[in-house]
Amino acid sequence: MPSKIAQKHAKSSIKSAPKPTPKDINSSDLDKDFASTQSSLESKNPTSTQSLSSAQKPSPAKTTKPPKPQDTPRSTKSTIQTLNQMSAKSFAQNLPQNLSQNLSNETRDTSPHGLTNLAAKLFANREDAFDKLYDMFVNQHIDSSQNIILSTSFDGLFFAHNLAHKLNSKLDLLFSAPIFAPMNDECEIASVSENMDIVLNEELIDSFDITLDYVYGEARRTYDEVLLPRIYKFRKGATLSDLSQKDVFLIDQGVESGITMSLAIKTCIQKKAKSIFVLAPVIARDVAELLKSQSDMLICVASIDYFVSTEHYYKELKSLSEEEVLKIMSAHTKADKAEKSKESI
Repeated sequence: MPSKIAQKHAKSSIKSAPKPTPKDINSSDLDKDFASTQSSLESKNPTSTQSLSSAQKPSPAKTTKPPKPQDTPRSTKSTIQTLNQMSAKSFAQNLPQNLSQNLSNETRDTSPHGLTNLAAKLFANREDAFDKLYDMFVNQHIDSSQNIILSTSFDGLFFAHNLAHKLNSKLDLLFSAPIFAPMNDECEIASVSENMDIVLNEELIDSFDITLDYVYGEARRTYDEVLLPRIYKFRKGATLSDLSQKDVFLIDQGVESGITMSLAIKTCIQKKAKSIFVLAPVIARDVAELLKSQSDMLICVASIDYFVSTEHYYKELKSLSEEEVLKIMSAHTKADKAEKSKESI
């Protein structure tokens, strides 16, 4: 802070500066100043004979937009590491900007099916999504006589039911449930199947210092409290269908993180499946690359770099009710019993 002497000196200097008044300035003085300025400029630049009054105004400089950064594939691991490094406050501040950039990048991607990965909806409803997915499936010319269709979720059962009807195949529902972080029921750190197979999100587990004892304890509790009641309710207590030496088609209405689908693949391997095919209308691109390495083939309509959510790409997507799930499961159970009775005869 300036001293009192400096402040006093500043005030006095301001007061001593004379203020211009209308009588101090007249037109003749302005003309003289203008003429002297013009003559001095012409003397410095003798080649320029054009006066300032008649000179053309310089055209405004053209501004060029900075080049857009090249899109780089986003991996789940790098995304998790980035989020761990960012504070919650900085992430919240940058969220609108990041989201708008992600959506703008989506408009430049094109799926194998020829669809543009816009922020707009890709499918009108499940029927539309299944038709497009089935077209992709038929183009692969998969020859399989011993196959089974497995849905990895309740909502994916619609796709499994329709595909089983097209192929005249057996259908079943592979039950699994997520395991959440302590004190956070929205952060999925692992998933457990009805075969007691477990897939871990190691990045999150390491980031939050979660012990494996906690994960396996929650897996046991989830199996007893969530999976067993579902098995008795929707499959009448029966175990998962025999997958030995069969071509398994895992299907769902969309794949986001890939944990559930990876768990299903692991269960099929444990059940000695002959081959494993993954089908989904829409899937995150980095997850698609992972599932390609885990399965024999991946079939999808659109794989998207900056995946929002499965619901985001459907105009209409209502969850299947328990009554609809029971109806589909009971219909296939009756068909299986009828087929077994014919084989016994």
